[in-house]
Amino acid sequence: MMLAQFADTGSDSAAVLGVLFALVLLGLQVFLIVKFVQAANDIAALRQMVSDWFDAYLDIDEEEEDNDEGEDLAVAEVPPAEGEWNASQMSGTGKVCPDCAETIRPEARVCRFCGYRFEDPT
Repeated sequence: MMLAQFADTGSDSAAVLGVLFALVLLGLQVFLIVKFVQAANDIAALRQMVSDWFDAYLDIDEEEEDNDEGEDLAVAEVPPAEGEWNASQMSGTGKVCPDCAETIRPEARVCRFCGYRFEDPT
């Protein structure tokens, strides 16, 4: 409404108002350009951070592969505790439970897997 009044009167105020309006638009354009540049820098920094993280992750995988290709770690065989029966002793010398078909120690009177009670051999 005010702009129309200035335009109708033909005063210099309309020209001043037009120049101010153009300066405001120019300032808004500069502001938006600056914000776009900042956003682009932020995106570039984020992209670099993700790239660094991914490179570090790949380095970890390569180190693990190097360990896998290198010397095999020796696995120590732990002898069974006294009175304990291991799988190597079990081959051919154990008895089979008639209920669950698991191999158990020959001295066992009760199956440790299902609870079946064996008869005393005496």
